Amino acid sequence: CARCACGSALLRSCSVQACHSRGLGLRFGVSGFKMQGLPRHTQTVKLGELVERVVCSAHDDLVHLASGASGRSETDRKRELARYLHTLRQRLTRLHVLAEWAPVQRRARIAILCGDMVGQLKQHDRAFADTADRLFGLHQQMGWARAPLFDLPGALDVLCNGKYSALHSASIAEVAPIPGKGEDETETAFELEQRLALEQRLDCEMRSMLLDEKVKGTLPEGVLVWGVKGGTAIVGVPGEYRATLGLGGPPPLPKPVAPGDELGAEKPEFETQTPPHGGWLVRRIELLAGARDIDEPSGTPPRPFTITKLENRVLGERATARMAGMSPPPPAPPELVENGAEGICGLHRVGRDAALRLVAATIAEQTKRVALKGGAWFGGAIRVEPIKGRKDASLASTAGDFATQKNNGHGHGHGSQVEKTHGKGEGIRVWFWLPGASRTLGASGTRLAGVDVGSVEVASGAAAANDAAVAAGSAPRIELLYEKGEDAVDARIVARALVPAEGGIDTTVSCKKECAVEKIPFNMSSVDVREALADGIRFASLCKLRNVLDKIQGPCEESGLFMALDPNATRPIGDSQTTAENKSAEPNEDGWGEQARPAIVVRLTENGTCAQVCCDKKSGGLVVVGVHRIASSAYAAALAKTVKQGGIGSLPAALTGLVRAALESDLRRAMRTKGLAPVPSPRVLFRVSPGTAWPFDGEPPCAAVPVCPSSGGLFVAVFVTKSASTNAKPNTGDPKNEEPSTSGLRARLALIRARRVTAGSVPGPATWLSLTPEGRDFVSCDSTDTCEFTVTDLDSVASAMAFAAKTAVVAAQRLAVSDWLEQRNVAFSEFRPIGAGGDLGKPTIAWNAFVDDNQKQLVQIELVLAGEHGVTLTVTGLPRRAASRSEKTARNFSEETDSDSGRPAAPGGAGVAEG
Repeated sequence: CARCACGSALLRSCSVQACHSRGLGLRFGVSGFKMQGLPRHTQTVKLGELVERVVCSAHDDLVHLASGASGRSETDRKRELARYLHTLRQRLTRLHVLAEWAPVQRRARIAILCGDMVGQLKQHDRAFADTADRLFGLHQQMGWARAPLFDLPGALDVLCNGKYSALHSASIAEVAPIPGKGEDETETAFELEQRLALEQRLDCEMRSMLLDEKVKGTLPEGVLVWGVKGGTAIVGVPGEYRATLGLGGPPPLPKPVAPGDELGAEKPEFETQTPPHGGWLVRRIELLAGARDIDEPSGTPPRPFTITKLENRVLGERATARMAGMSPPPPAPPELVENGAEGICGLHRVGRDAALRLVAATIAEQTKRVALKGGAWFGGAIRVEPIKGRKDASLASTAGDFATQKNNGHGHGHGSQVEKTHGKGEGIRVWFWLPGASRTLGASGTRLAGVDVGSVEVASGAAAANDAAVAAGSAPRIELLYEKGEDAVDARIVARALVPAEGGIDTTVSCKKECAVEKIPFNMSSVDVREALADGIRFASLCKLRNVLDKIQGPCEESGLFMALDPNATRPIGDSQTTAENKSAEPNEDGWGEQARPAIVVRLTENGTCAQVCCDKKSGGLVVVGVHRIASSAYAAALAKTVKQGGIGSLPAALTGLVRAALESDLRRAMRTKGLAPVPSPRVLFRVSPGTAWPFDGEPPCAAVPVCPSSGGLFVAVFVTKSASTNAKPNTGDPKNEEPSTSGLRARLALIRARRVTAGSVPGPATWLSLTPEGRDFVSCDSTDTCEFTVTDLDSVASAMAFAAKTAVVAAQRLAVSDWLEQRNVAFSEFRPIGAGGDLGKPTIAWNAFVDDNQKQLVQIELVLAGEHGVTLTVTGLPRRAASRSEKTARNFSEETDSDSGRPAAPGGAGVAEG
């Protein structure tokens, strides 16, 4: 071949020698000529010309900047000058480095010489490739030009005599194959009987072969036989592969005997007999392993891996050859089978190897996409790296081999037979909760020449912190490993989570931290790196929360709070009424959403209202979940900031402060069940006069409900106070059976008056009167025996507030009317009822008013307050007008039948309006 001849001649004629003389020189020698005589392929420029170019370019840029500076503001001119100086300094720095580098050890000359050598070798390579292409074309032309060698005597014999003389005992018709039936042709009864009998014999034989595999113990673990019917057997592993087997393959080869052991070899317990219908034949292999795209939701069904017809045929041929103990035919690469026929074990080897290769490639692709895209871990909170350093079969090398073979058109290779060299990967490691992720969020800095200097510094510091944590092993991570086992048949992919022990972070690479290891479930039928990462984060959260619980349990018990660690807790339900519409709009404090995760469940009230202390899914920081359901958004944001800044030490005080908010939430829920509309934030709505404190223990009302009409400014409120006999009790370990800190609280009802100028204005300073527990009578604020009760019976509290709100409707009506009259400077008189009967049995407000613009016609107005039945307005003294006959009859009838002794007689021409 011209290519080989030219290549060998070049290698014989060239000898390259390198010697290091005092660290300053490098010499090349070629037999016959010096390397400096090579054709020039490298473009060069003199140092002086380069300096001149840089100076001219800087001068032109400065002139252009000066010409355009006129008319601009001082800030713009400074910014453009800073940008110009920044660019010029970079150019001069590059020029200085190049000027210092070129003369030392003749580096520039060496670089030019190497470039010339590379260019010359590329030219030779193009020449060799062109020569090889021309020779290959010439070879094809020679094959086309040669004459074929036809068997003319045999053709004449068949045409003239109707037979072939080489076959003395048979004719062509006798040895010719019988053509098969077409699709439209039906089977005869005899053919159907023969076919069914053959299928029955094949079924019996395959069942016998499978039973022998099971008795011998060679059936691999996990292999399942779906059924044997119609001359075929369905065998495979759920979640990995499924193969359709038949008979008619090559007969199984016996196990070879080692040289010298022919005489002393023991007779096997089970002799392998040649099957009458041939060995195993793999007709089709279906991969059950699949993956779920990371852009799809976690509940989406996974899609199985698909393979081409060529790959299916190659897999079938490999499996058939393995089952018989042979090497597969091309295009599959040759394999060395040393132990004879492998049976179902050979099928399992090929099927699992193909599934593992596709799963390995999917894991490598998904981890890269998760690291780049982020999602719940966005912001540099995770890092992906291959695990290297062993000679075993590896996940990364398996994925690379599969991709290479698939590109070469060979389908699935023999990964179990290739010896892996040192340095190949054996898995993938995903780090999460890196400390530098929090530094990159919200970073801000100064700007110089349009560059965020501060953000660049923060990003470099975050990267350094992440590198230190990874090198020291102080960050949690998950590992997806390829385990080979004793044989390649036992190969599998396992996932595990590693969480470092608590303690200081050691940034030295040599000192790795001890880790707690937990095995993570990994399903090959639905490969999803997000699920494995979420399981690893759950285990890390569980380890961290155990340490947190040990530190805060004592202080919380002293405050009357009881808690327990739940490994599979869901988001708590509080005051908000969750529906299908507002469920997705609820805040996601810890990033887990509705998924189960470890949490410290803290019972706040006896009615079951709880808060949870969790770990943030992205950063691993402590988060109190459920605050938005029992308190306002501002309170929740302030508490989240306190916990984030204070850490574990701030949790006891923060959780203790949630008790009152939880109690308010329970009270609002109980009030809604009674048909009341509680005030959203009574702490903000009500205020007292300067120098005045709220009654009882000085705390504002816990919950309040307005009295109709709301313009009266009356509210029925409940105050929660602490009992002097409250004592903390020991914890039994179950927060459901413990009495929370609300067991020692007492509730008191009061009627609050907070006057508003308009409906949208802020209420003025509040005044109050205490009520009995039933909400009936007013009592003194100093009396504690008759107006307090425990808050455990929230239903009774809500019932008393509902009764008090109903009873105070008349008072609210009176205040609304009196405020309206006072704002208009109208004098009025009020009549309170003394006894029952008639209209005077109800409170009445009366006043005079003019009905004309000249203020000459004066009328009397009476307003009877009927509470929940509304009000009745009576106007007396309206001007007389001509009345119809029907109106006169109605008025006479009204005057004759009116028998109320307590009602004053109305003068003539009076009008009555009721409402």
